[in-house]
Amino acid sequence: MLLVPAAIASRRTISHDNRLKYPFENRAKVRVVSANVLFKNRRCTEAAEMLTDLDADVLVLVEHSERIRQFIPDSLYPYRVIHESSADDRATEISVLSKTPLEEVGIVRAHHRTFPLLGTTVDGSPLLVIPVHTMAPHLKQDKIVWEEELACLLEHVKTITGPLVVCGDFNATLTHAPMARLLDHAPLRSAMSLMKKGWVPTWGPLGVLPVLALDHVLVSPEVIVLKAQSLRTPGSDHRCVVADMTIPRSL
Repeated sequence: MLLVPAAIASRRTISHDNRLKYPFENRAKVRVVSANVLFKNRRCTEAAEMLTDLDADVLVLVEHSERIRQFIPDSLYPYRVIHESSADDRATEISVLSKTPLEEVGIVRAHHRTFPLLGTTVDGSPLLVIPVHTMAPHLKQDKIVWEEELACLLEHVKTITGPLVVCGDFNATLTHAPMARLLDHAPLRSAMSLMKKGWVPTWGPLGVLPVLALDHVLVSPEVIVLKAQSLRTPGSDHRCVVADMTIPRSL
């Protein structure tokens, strides 16, 4: 069982780098792309083409993603899990597309929303993925729900061992208190932070000028991040996050 407390900036001194414990010769490369594609996206074909060109091993789409998903070839992503927390809320739909077999191995219950716990194996390396889309804390009552969702996610993540990626639209920057608690007390770090990229905004009005970093790829200590970047997604007010990483073939 490997549970290493995560850190934001210099809050903790525990290293999140396991290059010595898990050498590269016994690791598999994985690319994860996470994108909020916007339920009212009017450039679906362009967005789908752009996301397809990124050639991810695991592609996470949130917010009414069926309109984008239909333009992404089944031949490239034959394994798909479609999850919807609420039938009357288009914004809760999550799609996870994978090149390798994908299995729903559990459910993360976060207040009134749920997020699937998914398992896959890439080049002999097992990987768990939790796609996330939390409530946007616009109103006072929404903020309470948002805080509870992130608190529930923290409690679930603390029970999981092995290589784990938690990604999606958290509607939170790394400095928002509920997100800071998640990273302080769960064995997770931001892929962007590990690359020492600092503030990389992913959301802005109409997606033209991003001002807030709300979308994240978080990884457990077993995961070594090689590269992380944010790219504009056609028709969405969010930019997608692309993370290249390696995971151990055996623990």
